[in-house]
Amino acid sequence: MTELSEFVVGGRYEVKCHAMLRTGEGLETEIVEQLAPGTSFTILELGSNDRRRAKVVIEIKSGHVTVPCSGWLTMVTAGNEALIEKKSDLEHGSQSPGKLASSMIKSLLEAARDGNLDFFFGNNSDARQYLSTTFFN
Repeated sequence: MTELSEFVVGGRYEVKCHAMLRTGEGLETEIVEQLAPGTSFTILELGSNDRRRAKVVIEIKSGHVTVPCSGWLTMVTAGNEALIEKKSDLEHGSQSPGKLASSMIKSLLEAARDGNLDFFFGNNSDARQYLSTTFFN
């Protein structure tokens, strides 16, 4: 039996099976990304309407730039089966929130150097949101 208290904001986890990353907490919201097993992510927020859901951030490689992508993910099925697991520090070399922020800053600097304005103003509100929640809250 999976205890929802196992999942914490700021924790690093990985997807155990194929999963959908959605724009909102509800299951009827638009799909942002399909996640493969083993995809790593950090929990940003736990669901307020459904405690089995969490807002997460993943990193997607786009050329030589890593772009953050956030969305909502189901952590546990209605039958109480875990769809995610804690990322093992030994197996995978866990990234601390500071290292994740460093990675984001590097991506922002690379995008600025390359003149990639879409990174800042296009479909990348995730980058702005991630930075604002990381540095200004």
